[in-house]
Amino acid sequence: MLEQAVTEETFSRLQHLPIGTKVKSRTEEDKERNLPEFTYMQESLDSLNMPISLDSINRIYTTILNGKEFPSKCKISIFKGNQLIQYSGKIKKSIFNINNTSVKIYRAKS
Repeated sequence: MLEQAVTEETFSRLQHLPIGTKVKSRTEEDKERNLPEFTYMQESLDSLNMPISLDSINRIYTTILNGKEFPSKCKISIFKGNQLIQYSGKIKKSIFNINNTSVKIYRAKS
């Protein structure tokens, strides 16, 4: 469900680009890699001053969870290695936490 939220957020940014703007996609040499399509678009969107919005992902993810009858509040974080880069959302107290499988949003630099 988190991957779905990231996909929706990515495509919402794509819709705001001028018609004809080129955005990177999966290359032929990467076709065997198990990465979501949005992973390949992030660098292009960043270079076009349209960085990923954790607030938007958080809102979309919460809506998805609520739609599946999991009312919740989320905290979403981006890490580079073990270093926290960015986060969205606050949770002061919680009955339980769900740690989602990490979603790779950028390709590893070669």
